[in-house]
Amino acid sequence: MDEDVKILESFEEQDFTAPFQFELYNYWCNAKGDRNLPARSDIKIEELAAYLSSLILLDYNPKNSSFIARVIGTSCVKVYGEMTNESMNDYEEHKPAAKRLLWCIENKKPYYAVKNLANINKDYIKTSFIVLPLSEDGENVNKILVSHHFY
Repeated sequence: MDEDVKILESFEEQDFTAPFQFELYNYWCNAKGDRNLPARSDIKIEELAAYLSSLILLDYNPKNSSFIARVIGTSCVKVYGEMTNESMNDYEEHKPAAKRLLWCIENKKPYYAVKNLANINKDYIKTSFIVLPLSEDGENVNKILVSHHFY
């Protein structure tokens, strides 16, 4: 993973910069139950109302290792711009993020990270984000849910 970001593969409540991210992580854990990964259908959007502005839902295409933004919350749009139905891989500034997301795909587990947004000319903003893999077949990651905290 790239060096401009602090990444935690295992984390505890005190590691999070915003309580809602830890709440979302617990929601993800409850949704998966005894399985390794929850499915998108296990995530009830109406139960995530408090988190919606911070969320990005990405589809993963294994044929070309691309990530398509299907849902992008208003807080994320303010920082990253409107990218719904666009591939992250098409943006040079998002290629390091796509590499990190591939780690999630390959390892089939969440991670938490903190970084400065200098890569998108917003070095005055820091973000923390929890990256949560989803799987329709219980084995292969086909979607990723990300929650950002900008500060």
